[in-house]
Amino acid sequence: MSPGKTHTSDTPRRIANAALAAFAEYGFDGATTRDIAKRAQVNQGLITYHFQSKEALWRAAMDAVFGEVDDMLATMEEQVAGKTTDEQREIGIHAIVSFFASRPETVRFMVELGRDQSGRMAWLVDRHLSRVYARLPFLSDDRHRRAHEFYLLAGAAALIFAARDECVRLTGVDPANDEAVAYHSQMLARMFSSGL
Repeated sequence: MSPGKTHTSDTPRRIANAALAAFAEYGFDGATTRDIAKRAQVNQGLITYHFQSKEALWRAAMDAVFGEVDDMLATMEEQVAGKTTDEQREIGIHAIVSFFASRPETVRFMVELGRDQSGRMAWLVDRHLSRVYARLPFLSDDRHRRAHEFYLLAGAAALIFAARDECVRLTGVDPANDEAVAYHSQMLARMFSSGL
Protein backbone atom coordinates (compact mmCIF):
# COMPACT_ATOMS: atom_id res chain seq x y z
CA MET A 1 0.00 0.00 0.00
CA SER A 2 1.57 3.29 -1.02
CA PRO A 3 1.50 6.42 1.15
CA GLY A 4 -1.28 8.82 0.22
CA LYS A 5 -3.54 6.14 -1.28
CA THR A 6 -5.26 5.09 1.95
CA HIS A 7 -8.42 6.75 3.23
CA THR A 8 -10.43 3.88 4.61
CA SER A 9 -12.37 3.63 7.84
CA ASP A 10 -9.42 2.04 9.64
CA THR A 11 -7.11 4.97 8.85
CA PRO A 12 -7.59 6.77 12.20
CA ARG A 13 -6.90 3.52 14.06
CA ARG A 14 -3.74 2.87 12.05
CA ILE A 15 -2.56 6.42 12.61
CA ALA A 16 -3.23 6.15 16.36
CA ASN A 17 -1.30 2.84 16.54
CA ALA A 18 1.61 4.33 14.61
CA ALA A 19 1.53 7.37 16.88
CA LEU A 20 1.64 5.19 19.99
CA ALA A 21 4.77 3.46 18.70
CA ALA A 22 6.41 6.78 17.81
CA PHE A 23 5.53 8.40 21.16
CA ALA A 24 6.88 5.34 22.98
CA GLU A 25 10.13 5.45 21.03
CA TYR A 26 10.78 9.20 20.89
CA GLY A 27 8.50 10.82 23.47
CA PHE A 28 5.93 13.44 22.58
CA ASP A 29 8.44 16.12 21.58
CA GLY A 30 10.68 13.79 19.57
CA ALA A 31 7.89 12.05 17.61
CA THR A 32 7.11 13.75 14.31
CA THR A 33 3.93 13.60 12.29
CA ARG A 34 6.09 12.78 9.28
CA ASP A 35 7.41 9.65 11.00
CA ILE A 36 3.92 8.73 12.23
CA ALA A 37 2.50 9.08 8.71
CA LYS A 38 5.28 6.88 7.34
CA ARG A 39 4.64 4.20 9.98
CA ALA A 40 0.89 4.30 9.28
CA GLN A 41 1.52 4.32 5.51
CA VAL A 42 -0.66 7.39 5.00
CA ASN A 43 -0.25 10.87 3.61
CA GLN A 44 0.85 13.26 6.37
CA GLY A 45 -2.16 15.49 5.64
CA LEU A 46 -4.48 12.72 6.85
CA ILE A 47 -3.11 13.15 10.37
CA THR A 48 -4.32 16.74 10.46
CA TYR A 49 -7.55 15.75 8.74
CA HIS A 50 -8.39 13.15 11.38
CA PHE A 51 -6.77 14.64 14.50
CA GLN A 52 -6.29 18.41 13.97
CA SER A 53 -3.12 18.54 16.12
CA LYS A 54 -0.32 16.43 17.49
CA GLU A 55 -1.82 16.84 20.97
CA ALA A 56 -5.19 15.52 19.75
CA LEU A 57 -3.39 12.60 18.09
CA TRP A 58 -1.55 11.83 21.34
CA ARG A 59 -4.84 11.78 23.23
CA ALA A 60 -6.45 9.56 20.59
CA ALA A 61 -3.52 7.15 20.82
CA MET A 62 -3.88 6.99 24.60
CA ASP A 63 -7.65 6.49 24.30
CA ALA A 64 -7.03 3.66 21.84
CA VAL A 65 -4.54 1.75 23.97
CA PHE A 66 -6.55 2.27 27.15
CA GLY A 67 -9.62 1.08 25.28
CA GLU A 68 -7.70 -2.18 24.90
CA VAL A 69 -6.89 -2.08 28.62
CA ASP A 70 -10.59 -1.58 29.40
CA ASP A 71 -11.46 -4.60 27.24
CA MET A 72 -8.82 -6.68 29.02
CA LEU A 73 -10.12 -5.60 32.43
CA ALA A 74 -13.74 -6.32 31.47
CA THR A 75 -12.76 -9.86 30.45
CA MET A 76 -10.74 -10.25 33.64
CA GLU A 77 -13.68 -9.06 35.76
CA GLU A 78 -15.94 -11.69 34.18
CA GLN A 79 -13.36 -14.40 34.81
CA VAL A 80 -12.73 -13.48 38.47
CA ALA A 81 -16.39 -13.23 39.52
CA GLY A 82 -17.00 -15.56 42.43
CA LYS A 83 -13.35 -16.62 42.68
CA THR A 84 -11.12 -16.57 45.74
CA THR A 85 -8.59 -13.77 46.15
CA ASP A 86 -5.77 -16.12 45.12
CA GLU A 87 -7.68 -17.16 42.00
CA GLN A 88 -8.48 -13.53 41.20
CA ARG A 89 -4.81 -12.65 41.57
CA GLU A 90 -3.69 -15.45 39.26
CA ILE A 91 -6.27 -14.59 36.58
CA GLY A 92 -5.66 -10.85 36.88
CA ILE A 93 -1.90 -11.07 36.75
CA HIS A 94 -2.04 -13.35 33.71
CA ALA A 95 -4.31 -10.84 31.95
CA ILE A 96 -1.96 -7.95 32.76
CA VAL A 97 1.18 -9.84 31.73
CA SER A 98 -0.47 -10.94 28.48
CA PHE A 99 -1.44 -7.35 27.75
CA PHE A 100 2.11 -6.07 28.23
CA ALA A 101 3.47 -8.93 26.14
CA SER A 102 1.22 -7.81 23.27
CA ARG A 103 1.73 -4.05 23.85
CA PRO A 104 5.31 -3.62 25.14
CA GLU A 105 5.44 0.00 23.97
CA THR A 106 2.90 0.87 26.67
CA VAL A 107 5.47 0.78 29.46
CA ARG A 108 7.89 2.87 27.41
CA PHE A 109 5.49 5.76 27.00
CA MET A 110 4.35 5.48 30.63
CA VAL A 111 7.92 5.87 31.88
CA GLU A 112 8.43 8.84 29.57
CA LEU A 113 5.14 10.33 30.74
CA GLY A 114 6.13 10.06 34.40
CA ARG A 115 8.53 12.98 33.83
CA ASP A 116 5.97 15.04 31.92
CA GLN A 117 5.32 18.64 32.94
CA SER A 118 2.87 19.52 30.16
CA GLY A 119 -0.30 18.25 31.78
CA ARG A 120 -0.45 15.06 29.68
CA MET A 121 0.34 12.85 32.66
CA ALA A 122 -2.45 14.45 34.72
CA TRP A 123 -4.87 14.01 31.81
CA LEU A 124 -3.95 10.33 31.45
CA VAL A 125 -4.22 9.63 35.19
CA ASP A 126 -7.58 11.37 35.46
CA ARG A 127 -9.04 9.90 32.27
CA HIS A 128 -7.65 6.36 32.31
CA LEU A 129 -5.19 5.25 35.00
CA SER A 130 -7.47 6.06 37.94
CA ARG A 131 -10.04 3.61 36.51
CA VAL A 132 -7.42 0.92 35.97
CA TYR A 133 -6.14 1.41 39.51
CA ALA A 134 -9.63 0.99 40.96
CA ARG A 135 -10.47 -2.13 38.93
CA LEU A 136 -7.87 -4.57 40.28
CA PRO A 137 -9.75 -6.56 42.94
CA PHE A 138 -6.79 -8.62 44.05
CA LEU A 139 -4.73 -5.65 45.28
CA SER A 140 -4.83 -4.62 48.93
CA ASP A 141 -7.53 -2.30 50.27
CA ASP A 142 -4.91 -0.50 52.37
CA ARG A 143 -4.08 2.75 50.54
CA HIS A 144 -0.30 2.61 51.03
CA ARG A 145 0.05 -1.10 50.35
CA ARG A 146 -2.18 -0.88 47.26
CA ALA A 147 0.00 1.91 45.81
CA HIS A 148 3.14 -0.19 46.19
CA GLU A 149 1.48 -3.36 44.92
CA PHE A 150 0.18 -1.52 41.84
CA TYR A 151 3.59 -0.18 40.83
CA LEU A 152 5.40 -3.40 41.72
CA LEU A 153 2.96 -5.30 39.52
CA ALA A 154 3.16 -2.80 36.66
CA GLY A 155 6.96 -2.85 36.65
CA ALA A 156 7.36 -6.58 37.14
CA ALA A 157 4.69 -7.42 34.57
CA ALA A 158 5.95 -5.03 31.91
CA LEU A 159 9.72 -4.54 31.99
CA ILE A 160 10.72 -7.88 30.52
CA PHE A 161 8.57 -7.17 27.43
CA ALA A 162 9.69 -3.54 27.07
CA ALA A 163 13.28 -4.83 27.14
CA ARG A 164 12.58 -7.88 24.96
CA ASP A 165 15.61 -7.50 22.66
CA GLU A 166 17.90 -7.06 25.66
CA CYS A 167 16.36 -10.08 27.39
CA VAL A 168 16.84 -12.28 24.34
CA ARG A 169 20.47 -11.19 23.94
CA LEU A 170 21.26 -11.48 27.66
CA THR A 171 19.42 -14.70 28.51
CA GLY A 172 18.53 -16.42 25.25
CA VAL A 173 14.88 -16.38 26.40
CA ASP A 174 12.22 -14.70 24.29
CA PRO A 175 9.79 -13.43 26.93
CA ALA A 176 6.99 -12.87 24.40
CA ASN A 177 6.34 -16.48 23.42
CA ASP A 178 3.28 -18.12 24.97
CA GLU A 179 5.24 -20.43 27.25
CA ALA A 180 7.33 -17.56 28.65
CA VAL A 181 4.25 -15.37 29.16
CA ALA A 182 2.55 -18.15 31.12
CA TYR A 183 5.70 -18.76 33.19
CA HIS A 184 6.11 -15.04 33.93
CA SER A 185 2.45 -14.81 34.99
CA GLN A 186 2.73 -17.81 37.30
CA MET A 187 5.94 -16.50 38.86
CA LEU A 188 4.40 -13.11 39.58
CA ALA A 189 1.24 -14.65 41.00
CA ARG A 190 3.36 -16.79 43.37
CA MET A 191 5.36 -13.73 44.43
CA PHE A 192 2.23 -11.72 45.19
CA SER A 193 0.52 -14.61 47.00
CA SER A 194 3.55 -15.00 49.25
CA GLY A 195 2.66 -11.67 50.90
CA LEU A 196 5.03 -9.13 49.43
